[in-house]
Amino acid sequence: MSPQAACRRRQRSQHNDALAARHPEDFSGAFAVGGWMTPDVRPVAKADAMPLVVGFHGSQDVRVDVGEGRAAVRTFKEAWGEAELVEDPEAGHTISPAMRLSLFRHVRELVATFPE
Repeated sequence: MSPQAACRRRQRSQHNDALAARHPEDFSGAFAVGGWMTPDVRPVAKADAMPLVVGFHGSQDVRVDVGEGRAAVRTFKEAWGEAELVEDPEAGHTISPAMRLSLFRHVRELVATFPE
């Protein structure tokens, strides 16, 4: 697995999960922050090592339906057995401090696995 992580915010975040789904061998992680995850993405069959896929979304978002992210995470879990959606129950269409801290923690943990 290549030690690469994709992290995008807002309008283009949906590309991260799609890239990881189609090319899992090229990514160690994909983080969709404050945008929608592609609910109908179809991850390829399991590779030797699957990238970490994490979405971040405010549960009170009235602009982008959090249900899309939930559906995408279900699809990844069915295909790969692992994916996560970090929801902030108090946040709307914004990146809350709690989501930011969670993102930083996830990235730090992933980068710590990279070879030196």
